[in-house]
Formats: sequence, C-alpha cells, structure tokens
Amino acid sequence: MPRKRFGPRYRVSFRRRREGRTDYYARYRLVISGKIRAVVRKSRRNVIIHFT
Repeated sequence: MPRKRFGPRYRVSFRRRREGRTDYYARYRLVISGKIRAVVRKSRRNVIIHFT
C-alpha cells in the first residue's frame, strides 16, 4: 500500500498580514488606482523615496 504524503492542513497568511502591519486589500486598490505613491527604501546609510 503506497504511503500518502501529508502537506500542511492549513495555509499560513503573509507575515505582515498576521502582524497587522499591511492591509493587502487596501494596498492592492492603491496600486491599481494609478495614483502617485511614495515608495520608501531604507538602507544602512540612506533613505530613498521613489515616487511612482
């Protein structure tokens, strides 16, 4: 009798969603709206703000 493989019983959501840091529905609506948005990228020495 062949053995069955057992995967996870449930799907784990994104870490930022679990922490309550990102509302992906609102983020998706903002991205597809076409509005100008600020993208902030931090490194050790600099903060770069990119308007897209």
